[in-house]
Amino acid sequence: MEELNVSGELNLSLSKFAASIYVEGSQISGPMVAKGAEFEGEFIAGLSHQLRGDSIPTRFFDKMDFCDAVFKSRVSFDDAILPEEAEYRNGFERAQFLSSVSWSKEGLHAVSIWAGARVEGALSLPWLDELGERKLLKQRTLAEAKDNGEAAIQAVIQGAQTLKQALLPRGDFLRAQLYHKLELQAKALSAGTPFGERLAGRAYGFFSDWGLSWHRSLWWLGAGAILFAGIYNWLILLALGSQFGPVTVGFGLPVHSAIAAGIELSMSNALGPIKYLIGNDGPPGLDAVEVPFLVRFGLGFLSILQQIGSLALLFLSALALRRRFQIG
Repeated sequence: MEELNVSGELNLSLSKFAASIYVEGSQISGPMVAKGAEFEGEFIAGLSHQLRGDSIPTRFFDKMDFCDAVFKSRVSFDDAILPEEAEYRNGFERAQFLSSVSWSKEGLHAVSIWAGARVEGALSLPWLDELGERKLLKQRTLAEAKDNGEAAIQAVIQGAQTLKQALLPRGDFLRAQLYHKLELQAKALSAGTPFGERLAGRAYGFFSDWGLSWHRSLWWLGAGAILFAGIYNWLILLALGSQFGPVTVGFGLPVHSAIAAGIELSMSNALGPIKYLIGNDGPPGLDAVEVPFLVRFGLGFLSILQQIGSLALLFLSALALRRRFQIG
């Protein structure tokens, strides 16, 4: 069956094949339908190693439907070219891959074809560089799903779940995390996702790139420390500026003690446990000054907010670092 040119439908539905099926280099203009088919031997729809470089890739121009099919031996879609998004979506729904399956580089964007599939054998995906694959999944997979409505979004969610679960047993944790990110991004677009969950998901993406960036959280931690130091300084100087005189700190530079106190308070909140609550003890650097209640209350409230945010960012950074290197 190699290098077929099929102008109409290629229908293998409910068929049972004891021998291997090879459709390498075929051009299938009509629908490719194999619903409920059972393949005892190999199913090769890409380029085999023997033919690679000598033949054109298999190309599907119309709908792909392998729903409920069972593949008991090796499956290969190496280098196969898929149709438009709507024609392959859910193409492997309830299909079972009991042995190894290799996928096409030209089809890496086609995550939704895997929605509802069961992959029990080893899954081999061609590798782009990490940034290239992130870009592909965002600019093509996610963009196409967004443009095609809720059904397409749900198919991407389910397809990403299938690929993530198939990659984890092979120890391909980075690729699994990429598809976990795609799943969360698609859920954030879905109308069926509760508003609070969508909001939390977008915050997760904003502060840690959906768990892929351990250093983004630390950048936000540093930016938050600078921001809160400025707020503390403004509040302290506004209320107590006249009570302070200049002090000398590092490198012999004269610094207003209120500024030193604001910086010290912000750094303490960002990196340490909760040390300052509303009470008799003032924030660092303010012990010798009578602090009005409203100023103390404001500093305490802002300190609690900063500490909660800082702990969350440190947790996100540690979680991303653990996932990156699979510590523990």
